[in-house]
Amino acid sequence: MLSSDGGPHFQRSDSEVAVAVPVNNSLTQVFGYLHLFIMEELHMSLQQPDIPNSTSDIDNSTSSDIGTKMETQSEVATRNQGLMQTYYFCCTFMRCLIVPCILILVICLLWEKYCVSLRDKTCNLPLPNGRMGFPIVGEMFHFLFLGVTLQRARRKEFGPIYRTHLFGRPTIRVSGEKYIKKLLLGEGQLVETKWPYTTQVILGSDGIVNGCKKTHTTIKRLTLRALSPRFMETYASSVQRSVKRHVANWNDRSEIHVLEECKQLITKTMMTVLLGIREDDPDIQKYITAADDIINGILCIPLDTPYSSWRKGKQARKFIFEKLKTTLKSKMECRDDELFSTQGFSTANRPVVSSIDELAALSGSYDSVLVNIIKIARLEGETSLQLKNLQNLALEIIFAGTQSLQSSSSLLILHLSQHPEVLDKLRKEIKANGLWDTSLEEIPYAKVNSLSYVSHVVNEVLRVTPPIPGAIRLAKKTFDLGGYQVPKGWQVMFSIRETHEMASGREKPLQAAHLEYNPSYFACGKCEKQKQQKSSPVIHADDNIPHICHNKNGPFSFIPFGKGSRMCAGVNYALFVLRVLTIEVVRKSNFRPTTPIKLKCIPMTKPAHSVKVSFKPLSPSSHESC
Repeated sequence: MLSSDGGPHFQRSDSEVAVAVPVNNSLTQVFGYLHLFIMEELHMSLQQPDIPNSTSDIDNSTSSDIGTKMETQSEVATRNQGLMQTYYFCCTFMRCLIVPCILILVICLLWEKYCVSLRDKTCNLPLPNGRMGFPIVGEMFHFLFLGVTLQRARRKEFGPIYRTHLFGRPTIRVSGEKYIKKLLLGEGQLVETKWPYTTQVILGSDGIVNGCKKTHTTIKRLTLRALSPRFMETYASSVQRSVKRHVANWNDRSEIHVLEECKQLITKTMMTVLLGIREDDPDIQKYITAADDIINGILCIPLDTPYSSWRKGKQARKFIFEKLKTTLKSKMECRDDELFSTQGFSTANRPVVSSIDELAALSGSYDSVLVNIIKIARLEGETSLQLKNLQNLALEIIFAGTQSLQSSSSLLILHLSQHPEVLDKLRKEIKANGLWDTSLEEIPYAKVNSLSYVSHVVNEVLRVTPPIPGAIRLAKKTFDLGGYQVPKGWQVMFSIRETHEMASGREKPLQAAHLEYNPSYFACGKCEKQKQQKSSPVIHADDNIPHICHNKNGPFSFIPFGKGSRMCAGVNYALFVLRVLTIEVVRKSNFRPTTPIKLKCIPMTKPAHSVKVSFKPLSPSSHESC
């Protein structure tokens, strides 16, 4: 088609006309105009082949010449069509990919600038380096899908203190003994615990986690008393019987899903010892399911729809509350002489209990932790303790203890299955202490805790693969941390896992494909030999890694249970369960993984559900070789 000036005019398609229409986005407008200009120039260059101007020219042209020109014209048209298609593709690629990418980049830069503007402008200290991710969601997708890989990469790039945006808030992430010490000792002054909405609803506001300062202090103090070593002696036989029964069952079944079976062991033991629900209770599996629902309800999006984790969590809370009400209400309301009654004594010669030590000495294995808390409160004259406090505490025990302890017990089995030299040392220590043929429930609480290598083995599991990888606090005021400011209202997330890695002095990640595991980290003979020497670090004979052990680090380099006022109240119980499990499996079983070992690190460190372990009774020849 010819234009008004006689020149060729390119007929645009509808899509090309749409490009020419001005749009709000300036970049798209520029690309649209550029597209039209290039198309016009291309069409001007694509002139029709020369046409003869006179009759004489036509006469002089042979039929073969005309055929040749026709072929040339066809080739040119084909080539130009390919060129046009390539250009269309490039334009589409730029409009659909490059332009959006540039826009996203600009938006992220603006988001970064906005988050940085939230710093405390009255403080002269800078914010830590880091990245704030995408608008609103921050780096949550990075955190959920990359997990440990992301955290190590950020620490390597920005150091032990860096900023990010997680869980809907600007966050300062911290690792390393030096910095975590200041946070943990600054509970209540510098930082405070702030749990999400789901935790506040399901766990309630009358326990340790979400209670006011007075409630928190009272319940925490009573719980620590009830789980002190003096009372742990009264719970020991119940724990030992449960562990013995489950290990025997594993030997009979040959192969187990290690995480699931450890969940059954830990949950049933906890229901018996802590809550007073016996293992032979016909509803015991309902309690285990309720415990799972409570945990899933806390770690979910609060959508109250049928069959949602949120609704199941609230229903499980109600179920546990009703069960505890029937078992504890009578204890709360009974008289002192009935509350402190002891099996084996008649009413006439019942001893008078006037102190905590006397109570611990007379308590039997039938008294749960919650019942002992009632007794301790009565002896101390604590009148503020109510049934709802104990109900909330029970849910907190389920939440804090069940998941973490089942994870660490399953990790213990996996670590031991990969290190036969550790198994040999454990068996030698048990035999040397005359406990090889002793029934498990007959080994005293103090004797279990006196086995040093058993303790080192358990501690190494908690160091290399801590079940709780970290914790979150909220800054109460702006403060200095490592030369950077932590603004008031920002989240502070500290990493237990990375702090353990940094204290080990090794670049190799602790959770590599072949799990690093070295109980001698906690029992170092070389340190004893080097106490009086000021020479350079000792070098192992089998490698070139500088000698570093737990004895050369401070108390905040190993924090699987936390430190300070928020330290886990159940530390004595957890360590005893793991030590008893260690003693029983090395005495009674040969075990090894039958599937590849896969670990999950978010939200807790634990084996994947697919990991299986084969169990077989320990043969007599294995006894003799120890």
